[in-house]
Amino acid sequence: MPRSLHRELPPADLLHTEFGCRIDPSRRGPNNDYGNRDKNGPSRQSKGRRKICSREAARGNTLDAQTRKPETFAPGIAILALLEQHLISMKIAIIGSGYVGLVTGACFAEVGHEVICIDNDERKVKALRRGRIPIYEPGLDQLVQRNVSAHRLSFTGSIEEGVDNSQVIFIAVPTPPQVDGSVDLTYIERVAREIASVLKEYRVIVDKSTVPVKTGEKVAHTIRRYNKVNVEFDVVSNPEFLREGCAVADLMEPDRIVIGSNSERALAIMKKVYEPFMAPIMVTDINSAELIKHAANSFLALKISYINAVSGICEASGADIEKVADGIGADKRIGRSFLNAGLGYGGGLVFQKTSLPSSRSANRSASHSPC
Repeated sequence: MPRSLHRELPPADLLHTEFGCRIDPSRRGPNNDYGNRDKNGPSRQSKGRRKICSREAARGNTLDAQTRKPETFAPGIAILALLEQHLISMKIAIIGSGYVGLVTGACFAEVGHEVICIDNDERKVKALRRGRIPIYEPGLDQLVQRNVSAHRLSFTGSIEEGVDNSQVIFIAVPTPPQVDGSVDLTYIERVAREIASVLKEYRVIVDKSTVPVKTGEKVAHTIRRYNKVNVEFDVVSNPEFLREGCAVADLMEPDRIVIGSNSERALAIMKKVYEPFMAPIMVTDINSAELIKHAANSFLALKISYINAVSGICEASGADIEKVADGIGADKRIGRSFLNAGLGYGGGLVFQKTSLPSSRSANRSASHSPC
């Protein structure tokens, strides 16, 4: 069915916390930006060099997209009628207006939710309010502009405003690797503390950022620790499976939606959030949802690495790698996607994308994480 496109930082007392975070000023962007992945992410200048994938190409890897035309999304009559009939509308806040946060917020607004995107970079907030997008993603400009005009999408620098006016709070901030390969959860903990300081009534707190297993438990512990009024809340894991260049299509028509929750109350709310997307919902515990993201990225990278190894044998023996890949991919147990020899995959956090938690990092509850 067609679908439409549509912080002040806390004090530096985070040196040693339950997250094991250390504040490293050298790692921060110039504005201590929650969404600072944009600093290294695709820019408008890279537009001409991007490989834009269509819905069909979204099933393959980057190389599949080279000969595809970008897909155009237009408002679907069926989905608009569904929204009108069932009055599906949730109030959502998304902390972090980087790649994942901005695309997620715009797509949620497109299906009828009221979304507040939060960022502590005031210049970015002002630019977004004017419809200026700091990243390049096909269709995102129109999506943001349309929903800002429809008053379904707004931007603010205040976490308190977002928490007070939303039922569901998504955390979509960077989780960059540290020098030793572990994940820097400084941004996650800061946001958890800020949420705790302004939380006055029940909310669902959703980890959208890619995080090591058991991070959800630490977020819950932090909020309980720093919330002064003992408010009830639930933490949920809801990993993203977006790819640069195809992110809008991936979010509007997902293969599956993974929700990790130990609370029936939170699960019911999350199902309402995703009801307009009419996609399969997989319900797991929080730890399993966090690991699904790592395992999926690692397996896709494994397929590309494997076919590249086979291509070396083909080159030495005179075999045709395309024919070999077609023959392998015809097996339903394997599938043709991500069996294209070549550069294959990349991105700002590529090394995190291809690493599962090691035993060393797992013992510390830190790991390489995909983005």
